[in-house]
Amino acid sequence: MRRFKLTPWRIFLFGIGLALLIFLLITVDLDELYHLLTRIPWLWFLLGGLAYLAKSLLRTFRMVHINRLPIGAYGSMLRLWLASSLAAQLLPFKSGEVVYLFLLRRSHRIALPRGTSVVILMRLMDLGGLVFMFTLAVFFLGRRHAAAFEPFTRTALAAGIIVSLAFAVLMLASTPTAAFIHRLLDRPFLARRSFTPAIRAALDSFVDQLRGWTRWDIQLWFTLALLEWAANYLSFHSLLIGLGLQPTLLATVVCVTFAALAAVLPISTIGNFGTQEAGWATGLMLLGYTRQAAIASGFAAHLLTIAYMLIFGGPAWIWYLIAQRGPEEQR
Repeated sequence: MRRFKLTPWRIFLFGIGLALLIFLLITVDLDELYHLLTRIPWLWFLLGGLAYLAKSLLRTFRMVHINRLPIGAYGSMLRLWLASSLAAQLLPFKSGEVVYLFLLRRSHRIALPRGTSVVILMRLMDLGGLVFMFTLAVFFLGRRHAAAFEPFTRTALAAGIIVSLAFAVLMLASTPTAAFIHRLLDRPFLARRSFTPAIRAALDSFVDQLRGWTRWDIQLWFTLALLEWAANYLSFHSLLIGLGLQPTLLATVVCVTFAALAAVLPISTIGNFGTQEAGWATGLMLLGYTRQAAIASGFAAHLLTIAYMLIFGGPAWIWYLIAQRGPEEQR
């Protein structure tokens, strides 16, 4: 697998994310944050955890199906997903995907190009599902805040159309599209880049797999993506209620959506701290929450989510460490 390189560009983006995180930490009321974390009732924390587990189970089923693995691989894929999710929250530079691809190759002998193409497909579906759910929520639940969300609704619709068209082009004209992208990658500016060979390999693998995917497959995977977002919203809604914010369903959808979109940005620190809270707070402040409450609840929800990942992903990493030690001791 291609080694992760710490380039000046990545360091620059990390610095921006770190500056944003420091600004938010200076702004947030740490006493209020501590109060939020320590007063959450166990019932709401448990409900949020069950919803998080449901999302992970749905995600695992989608991963097994897309990777064409037998149903007997469900347990190992669930362990892989929980472990890589925890790694994504603890490692800098958005390197969680690298961990996922490494574990996928190690556990299921799936080559890097094939694994990368599946990640691309899942991310496209995740983005499409997020835009779809956000648009529905604003349309049906956000009439009172229509003016505030009008530009975001238009942007979401535009993003949804672009993602849908991009995916439709890949589906309907995969070979011509791949040839067109290859011609772009042959341009001198892109041909010299270190990431270009990996893009070529992932694109070829994506086109090869595309020939084996049916319309029913795509419909099933997109439906699972929608169900995952529903479970994700339910998890955060439970946490927000437990934190005492008395959120509406619209407030939960908006802050989670804005946080997810902010986390997609290349700016990063460790575990998306800073960018995720900035997106979360922006969504809540648009709905009338105070800046302090919005930022504090963003940090609190993020930390509680990491607690879920430690509870479920920690044993997964212990299993991997024990499994790795076994062969080493036999040498």
